[in-house]
Amino acid sequence: MPRSPYVTGRSTVLPRRLSLVRQTAEILGREITRGTWVGWLPSERILSQSLEISRPTLREALKVLQREGLIKAAKGRGHR
Repeated sequence: MPRSPYVTGRSTVLPRRLSLVRQTAEILGREITRGTWVGWLPSERILSQSLEISRPTLREALKVLQREGLIKAAKGRGHR
């Protein structure tokens, strides 16, 4: 079950801050489960431009998705 986006304190509920990498991973994961991309994901260049993030940030988000088992990397071919 996903963690709550809020951190609870004694009397205050504060929103949980997510890193840009985590936010990107969540966006990509949502699109993957919706079936936005069939087979291979678009190139890093296309994804980073469409999400308006740097390629290193995108790469880290893709690593998160790999660890979670949502995608697999094929060296020289991309991610599926």
